[in-house]
Amino acid sequence: MAFIEDYRKILRRMIKEYHWNDIQSEIESFFNEIQRSNIPRQECLKKFIISESEILEKFSLTKERLKDPLYLDRIYELLEYIKEINFECFPNTWLTFKYHHHHHGYKIKSLLDNIEDIVEELVKFKVDKFDLLIESNSKEEDFQAKEKFIDLKFQDYGLSYYNSYIDLINGIAFHPDYYTILPH
Repeated sequence: MAFIEDYRKILRRMIKEYHWNDIQSEIESFFNEIQRSNIPRQECLKKFIISESEILEKFSLTKERLKDPLYLDRIYELLEYIKEINFECFPNTWLTFKYHHHHHGYKIKSLLDNIEDIVEELVKFKVDKFDLLIESNSKEEDFQAKEKFIDLKFQDYGLSYYNSYIDLINGIAFHPDYYTILPH
C-alpha cells in the first residue's frame, strides 16, 4: 500500500507544525494521572470510562495506533473525550499530582482547534481512497471473513440491496490496511 505510506509521511509533516509531540504528551500524561486521581464528581464515573484500555478500545485505538498519524481522526475523538473528562469531572482548581485538569483541558482544546482541518482532510482521504484500495487489491486478495463485522441480514429490514456488500465488508473490516482506511 504505497499510497498509504506516502500519505502517512505527508500527515507527519503536516502535523509536525501542529505539535504532534504535544498531542502525544497530553494523552500520555492524562492516562498516567487519571488512574491515580480521586474523581470528585462521582456522576462522572457513570458517564465516562476511566480505564486506559477501555478508553482506547472505545476509540478503536491501541498504543501503537496512538503513534500513527493515519489514526488522527480517532485520536482527535479521544482528545475530545479527554477534554470533556478534564472539564466535567474536576473543579476548576483541581490538581492530581501536579496535573491541573482545566489547564490541560484548555491546552487540548487549542490542539483540537489546530488539527481540525487536518482531520477533515484525513477523513476525506480515507473516503476517497477506499474505492481505490478495494479496486487495487480485489484481484490479489480473497476477502473471506475471518470474523463477522456485520451479522445482520438486511432483507429483514427491507434493505436487501445491501446484502451483496456484507461479505465484502466482513472480509475487509479486520484487515489491518483496510481497517485503517475504512471510515467508522
